[in-house]
Amino acid sequence: MPRKNKETKRLAEQVLDQYKTYKSQASARLAQYDENLRWFKGNKETMYKGKRQDWQPTVIANILEANIRTLTSVLSDSNPILRVQSYPLMGIDEQDPEMLKKIQTFNEANDNVLNHLWRVTDSRKKLKKVVLDGCITGLMVSRCYWDESAYSGLGEVGDENVHPKYIFFDEKVQDLNISDGSCDWFMYVIDKPLTWFHYYWPDKKVKPTTETKKQPSHMQMGRYIEAYKSDWEIEEVKDTEDGLKKVSRTPKYPRGRKIVVGGDTILDDGPMDYFPFAVEPMADASENMFGEDDVFRQIEMQKDLNWKLSQLSTIMALSANRQVIADDECGVKVEEIIQKYMDKPAQLFHLEGGKSLEDFHNHFEILAGPEAPRDAFTYIFTLLELMEKVTGVTKLIQGMAAKKERETAFEVGKMLETATIRIRDRAGHIEAYLRQKGLNWMHLVSRYYKEPRPVWHVDQETGEMQHNTYEFPSEKNKITGESEPIDWEYDIVVQPDSTLPTDLNSKANLAMRLKERGVISNEEVLKQLQISNWTALPDEAGPEGQPIPPPAPVATGA
Repeated sequence: MPRKNKETKRLAEQVLDQYKTYKSQASARLAQYDENLRWFKGNKETMYKGKRQDWQPTVIANILEANIRTLTSVLSDSNPILRVQSYPLMGIDEQDPEMLKKIQTFNEANDNVLNHLWRVTDSRKKLKKVVLDGCITGLMVSRCYWDESAYSGLGEVGDENVHPKYIFFDEKVQDLNISDGSCDWFMYVIDKPLTWFHYYWPDKKVKPTTETKKQPSHMQMGRYIEAYKSDWEIEEVKDTEDGLKKVSRTPKYPRGRKIVVGGDTILDDGPMDYFPFAVEPMADASENMFGEDDVFRQIEMQKDLNWKLSQLSTIMALSANRQVIADDECGVKVEEIIQKYMDKPAQLFHLEGGKSLEDFHNHFEILAGPEAPRDAFTYIFTLLELMEKVTGVTKLIQGMAAKKERETAFEVGKMLETATIRIRDRAGHIEAYLRQKGLNWMHLVSRYYKEPRPVWHVDQETGEMQHNTYEFPSEKNKITGESEPIDWEYDIVVQPDSTLPTDLNSKANLAMRLKERGVISNEEVLKQLQISNWTALPDEAGPEGQPIPPPAPVATGA
């Protein structure tokens, strides 16, 4: 066997062995994911473990699911605003107005690119799903890539959600930085159809998984492993210029190594250009990066709630169909009593054997039904209040009024703002997740948007779809005089108030006060309130700096 083939086989074995190690380490985590999902779905066998009689009620009031659905809506229904801060790698000459103008123009162009990518990748819908996964598992994960077939072959940034059960790394690490060795291995493992492997790697043979190898070829699956590894292999380069022998030693994979395996075949191997995953916990866990979910903290309360409601249901059933003590001397066969009395009310019984009503009453007794404890309903409502406090999903967030009296918009706004305090920690993690996603997008943009191309975005002023030609700024080389593209560094900023429900009343009042003081214009007021197509509104605002005139009185007939 050639040396290269041996090295390739050894590398595939190394990746597979590492995957087995991480999968074994993750067994408890994966089992918890499945358990959490069953609780979220209200699985009867999970919520009522142990043998129960057929006649025993199994009430499932899945408040746990309702709380998580509410959290998902609150945290993902808003439209996050992402901004790009771009700056040249060579630094900024603050005395060069032309360069400062280029930076400002380029930032605006990149903001339009993020607007465009948010729409074409359907990220608003994907955000809702990734937040739901985060609430159930404790972790939010997505992966971006370059889709060569999009835009009629021009290519476009692609983005997909990844369930946390498909990623593996050492569960003791606190940072997923491959480049500096903070995380030695990171793996994305999922089964895909063999036809998919044949499409992307037609010259590679991928063996099917053990579970599907006996199925027809079109139904067979192969195991796809996308591995990222810190690799400190040194590459020696010999230079014999000028008759002198020089050897330079540089890292072969300075940012890390990317290895793709299908089955037990190496499909791709080379330097890692960038880390395409956005991984962020939904809530911090002190011991690892996998975060804390919103299912585990509710399970015991949900279990107790179900059991207490089932007990109340049993009491109500027994009070409607009370228990009976009877024998054959009552004149009615016990089998008939069971078939009729225990099944339907208002049944007619015929006394046999010359038995009288007195005989019947002497041998037939209806027992008093059980009574519900006086504090039962108080306890149930206490459980519901505890679940609110644990999750932060208060009645106001659920859309219920805090009091029965009529409330002003200001009161509602302030209470809503206060109600979101408990979930702002999660909103902060969502912002961090979106920042990672945005940085990955901009990496692909800087790598593949080499030629000028149209970028579509929604214009905030008109509310219409518009397009601009996106291209990288360039400058003249001081030595050659030729125009060369500028290398850029990026940072993503998520507008803080764009990931939580906004009190529009308070926001409007603040904008109007600033407008009255001449700090901002009428246009800025409308922009702050994110009113689309505001330029088409009738010009009723009056001169700048003056209040909006009141409407003219309406004449009434005599």
